[in-house]
Amino acid sequence: MRSSAVADPSKALLLVAHMDVVGVDRSKWSVDPFGGIIKDGYLYGRGSNDDKGMLAANLAAFIALKRSNVRLIATSFSWPQPMKSSLATPA
Repeated sequence: MRSSAVADPSKALLLVAHMDVVGVDRSKWSVDPFGGIIKDGYLYGRGSNDDKGMLAANLAAFIALKRSNVRLIATSFSWPQPMKSSLATPA
């Protein structure tokens, strides 16, 4: 890895995840988008297929680093994600 942002890239730590909010058009859903409905062996609902697992893993990593007294020089980037995803609504 090469980087001008990190003096020693071998000591870099990158944790990536996202949270976003996508509008709901109830007319495009065959079930209540906020109901968490199990139908034909699949879970349908807002956020049923998202990045929450990676967010939880990142939090666990930060807690482990803190408890281990690891010193980090941290930079955080965040920006809105106005994007549409085929995962946002059931097929």
